[in-house]
Amino acid sequence: MKIFNVIASHFKIHWRLILTFSIIWTVFMLTMLLLPLLSKGFSIGNGVLWERQTTEDSGSHGRNLAMTSISLLHSFLFNGLGIVFYGLTAVIFINKILLKELHTGQISLWLTQPISKAKILISKILFLILVLTITYFPAYLIMIIISSQAVDVKELILNVILGGLQIYIFIIMLALIFVTISLLLSEKAIVANAIFTILLCYFVFIFALQIVALITQMKSKILDGFLNYGGLHIFITNVFQYNDDLDPIVFEIGKPIITDDGIYTYWIERTQMKEINQALYWTSTVLMMGITPTLGWVSTVLFKKTSFNI
Repeated sequence: MKIFNVIASHFKIHWRLILTFSIIWTVFMLTMLLLPLLSKGFSIGNGVLWERQTTEDSGSHGRNLAMTSISLLHSFLFNGLGIVFYGLTAVIFINKILLKELHTGQISLWLTQPISKAKILISKILFLILVLTITYFPAYLIMIIISSQAVDVKELILNVILGGLQIYIFIIMLALIFVTISLLLSEKAIVANAIFTILLCYFVFIFALQIVALITQMKSKILDGFLNYGGLHIFITNVFQYNDDLDPIVFEIGKPIITDDGIYTYWIERTQMKEINQALYWTSTVLMMGITPTLGWVSTVLFKKTSFNI
């Protein structure tokens, strides 16, 4: 039996669950990512959308309008809530394709086929990666497509692409961490799931802090440091770092609109952005790309040492 056959077997059993997860999450992400399109214009980086009305009688006056930036959605939907969702997805499928089979002895049935223990685990890991990929990339591609309509797309589209790719690599590494824990505690599934719950609660806590920081507009180096470098988040580079010391950049939106009420003009004042720390970004990315296969190798060694009753 080839690795592909094991993967295909898992897909045949769990395709409804995979489809449900993928559709629900993609629809939710699409709904949220469409928010920027509801305004007259939007930017990738944080900024303020302004409207100026000019009339012959009263001159001109301006006001700021509601606008949702892509960087804000990236922070909450991918770096915050997304990690919780994908972590939970990994835990659910690890329980179904690994812990449950180990607990019931069902996994020994695979050994009656012409396939080694190592290939059995590799196929299960590849299946898990495929599930996460199927649920991740539709939302990621939607974000890139919508970002292409932003006023600062030329300056910041690379930030969106690199940020999303790094989070994907982080999610795969997180899944392999969960697999390794599962095999270390293969006879103690309750303990393994308790550890998974603690880790997921940690990510929920980080997400809650992000919301608090946004609502309160809190400026704290301690809070920023914890959000960016606390725990496993040390592997995720902040690709949207702002420089408040510089004057904002102004982006005009379209041509003036002439109506009976006057002439309307729109523009966005966007906070200037610092360059991505390329050394930090690629160091973190390469580290994760090294840690992930290492965890896969460790998991394979642990799995090969596990005895099954056939």
